[in-house]
Amino acid sequence: MFNLGWHRIRLRSSKGFPTETMRSVAEVVRLAIDNNMSARARLVEIVFQREKTYDAIIGTTCAEGRLCVPQLEAAIAVVLGLLSEQINILVTPVS
Repeated sequence: MFNLGWHRIRLRSSKGFPTETMRSVAEVVRLAIDNNMSARARLVEIVFQREKTYDAIIGTTCAEGRLCVPQLEAAIAVVLGLLSEQINILVTPVS
C-alpha cells in the first residue's frame, strides 16, 4: 500500500509483487481521477490480472462519477499504450 496525495492505494498482482509499471498505472489513474471526477473520488486499489488487464477500483460519494468511466478508460489506455479493453474502472458509491 502506498500514498499518492489524498489517495491511499493498494496494489495487487495475480502473479507476484507489484511492479514499477503498476505504480505508473496508479499514478496515471490518480491524475485522471483528480482532473475528471468529483473531489470526493479516491483511488482505492489497482489489480493486475493474468490476462494483462488492470482493474482500478474507485470509491466516491458522488454517484454521477460513473458517467465519465468510458472516457477515462479510453484515455488511460492511450497514455499507457494499452488496448481500452485492458483497463477496467469500477466505481463504487459510498456514503
